[in-house]
Amino acid sequence: MDYQTLIFEESKKKVVKEWLIVGGILIIIIAILLLKALYLSGIGVISIGYLGYWLFKVKNESYKEMGIKSYGKKRDQIIIYEDSIKIRDQLIPYSDLKKLTIYVDEYSGMPKQFFGSYHGGNNEIRFVYNGDLFSFNYWIKSKADFTYVEKLVLEIEKKYPPPKDH
Repeated sequence: MDYQTLIFEESKKKVVKEWLIVGGILIIIIAILLLKALYLSGIGVISIGYLGYWLFKVKNESYKEMGIKSYGKKRDQIIIYEDSIKIRDQLIPYSDLKKLTIYVDEYSGMPKQFFGSYHGGNNEIRFVYNGDLFSFNYWIKSKADFTYVEKLVLEIEKKYPPPKDH
């Protein structure tokens, strides 16, 4: 049992740019609604509200199409095995690691509570190796992979329990 994926590095610049775009759209929608509410009947306000919702939805769909590229870069390949992890070309047995913690939080396209979907790159692996702390995010591309990785991590945790302080 193993899972091959990529290390994900979030780009703050891309995230800020995307939030500025979404914030700008929301400000425009609110401004239009306020101005039109003063001059239009209830049907006009509802129509403008629907237009604003539609514009927001179009922007949200563009995130889905761009996927994880909207938020950062996929880097080096990693393979998570039941007894070890391979980062680039280095295979490291879990028995050589201390404080191993593997978080499985989201997959690409996973719906958010209100609007949008997750990019799948906020899953984290943390461990101490040769006295150095390593922490990096990895990408899960689908719901099926998410379920598979959850099962894999449960198997790993049976053999190598996570530290008590987490």
